[in-house]
This record gives sequence, structure tokens and C-alpha cells, in this order.
Amino acid sequence: MGKNQREYLIIDACVLINLIATGLLKKILSLIAQNSVICVLVKGESLYLRNEEDINELESINIDDLVNQEIIQLSDCETVEEQELFVNLAADLDDGEAMSVALALSRNWHLATDDKKARRIFTENSQDEQLLVSTSDLIKEWVDNENIDDFIIKSILLKVERKASFRPSKSDINLKWWNDILSSE
Repeated sequence: MGKNQREYLIIDACVLINLIATGLLKKILSLIAQNSVICVLVKGESLYLRNEEDINELESINIDDLVNQEIIQLSDCETVEEQELFVNLAADLDDGEAMSVALALSRNWHLATDDKKARRIFTENSQDEQLLVSTSDLIKEWVDNENIDDFIIKSILLKVERKASFRPSKSDINLKWWNDILSSE
């Protein structure tokens, strides 16, 4: 369990895919959150990883297995206020991101998203910007807490890039760390 483990972390589809691509989803989530949650709309989205050997070949992600193994929990809008916030946010965001942001805002949960617009909307509406995290934040936090060797970190980051087609944005505070690891020998 991490030193500053979050009680609840709601994860949008892009971050979930990136963390699954590491091959270490359960280890990472068990360190960073007591309860890792996705909204029901993220479960309903078609989620895929690229095959590491053939990036043109897609492999589907089985969310039911993750829920059955209690690695992640499912959540839905439970109040009229949450439903209204979701509907309002869905005018500007994809449905999965809109519901994730709505639940995080209404319940004061941590939100894991890399979507630029979702991050902006969350920041504009949250009382606590520290509740917002990204893929690189979560992986770096896990790495820092577990003292992972740079060679292993590099292989994990390469998996995320290849299998999930993810690379931190230019504005990501962990971009230099990510690039330094990937350029290491």
C-alpha cells in the first residue's frame, strides 16, 4: 500500500488501457488506490490493446475479468445531481470521460485521465487540483515506491507506447522523466 494511497480513484478508458498495457495493472492499482473504479460507460466502450509483435493486430480487453477479480469496481450515476452533471459534461466530452469527470467531481474522488479537455474541465470545476492524475503520474508513483530498475521501467514504458499508443503530452510534468528512461542504455 502506498504512503499517500488514494481512497477512490476513478479511471477513464485511456488511462485504463495504458495501465493494462504495462502488464502490471493489479500491482500498480493496489499501490496507488484502495478502490480503483471505472464508470459503467467505460466498461461499455470497446477497449483494445495493440499486439506487441504486430501493432496492426488488436487484442480486446475483458473488463468483466477485471471486475470479477476485484481489480476494478464499476460505478454509475447514483443521484439526480450526478446525472445532470454527466449530461452537461457530455456536451463537451465523450460519454466515458463525461461520466468519469462527473463522478469524480460530485464524490470528490481522484480522477485519472490523459484527455486534455477532460483535465481542463475537471480543473476548472474541482476544489482540489491534486485530485487529478495522469498515466505518467501513476506509473512514476508506482516506480518510485517500488524502486524498480531502470531497465524494467524502460520495458514497461515501451509496452505502453507500443500496445496502447500512448506517449505523455508536451505539457505532462513527467515527460522528461519518461524520455530520460526511454533514452537510457
